[in-house]
Amino acid sequence: MVLMFLALLVHFGFEVRGLLEQRQQIRMVLNQVTNQVQQAKALNDTLAHLSQELVLLSAHSAESKKIVQEFQIELRERQVEAAKGNK
Repeated sequence: MVLMFLALLVHFGFEVRGLLEQRQQIRMVLNQVTNQVQQAKALNDTLAHLSQELVLLSAHSAESKKIVQEFQIELRERQVEAAKGNK
């Protein structure tokens, strides 16, 4: 009886150890993903700002207009108005 209890204790001890290692790995991956999401958000914000500026410039610049047309950049009207208001 005692031998069986010890065997179960050892078995579950290894399972707990494995679960703790998995938890640590999950935390590491979560940190990596969180950093990548933050970088993606920053990149998205930068590209949105550049797109707004490019659309505004396209009203007066043929080169800007060509780029906007080539990449099919479109902004919602309120984005354009907000960009104009920030000037």
